[in-house]
Amino acid sequence: MKYKPIMTCIEVAVKANVDNAIVMNSLTLTDTRGANIATKGTYSAITGEVSASGEEMVESVIYTSEEGLLLTTGDDTPVVSFIIPKYENYGGNFKLSFKFNEQDGLTEYIIPAEIA
Repeated sequence: MKYKPIMTCIEVAVKANVDNAIVMNSLTLTDTRGANIATKGTYSAITGEVSASGEEMVESVIYTSEEGLLLTTGDDTPVVSFIIPKYENYGGNFKLSFKFNEQDGLTEYIIPAEIA
């Protein structure tokens, strides 16, 4: 029996460090080297290969919430999960960017393409 991961999960927990009303309106995961994020694909249980066609490949995946996620300093930290196929053509780094209180965040975080 051969096992190989076919999905990648990037889980982001965002917590406020001040007691103000901070709302996260959106969180964007971007491949900085092109449209290499597979939004869907197929997996062959016989060969173990994952594939996706060109129209399923995008540069960014965006999480949005109509009400927004209220960030606090407590233990009720909101978590956003991106579950995407582990696709062989990921060719660079992932970048996370945010929109808080309807304004773009001042910080972007770079996540390596290979995550242990």
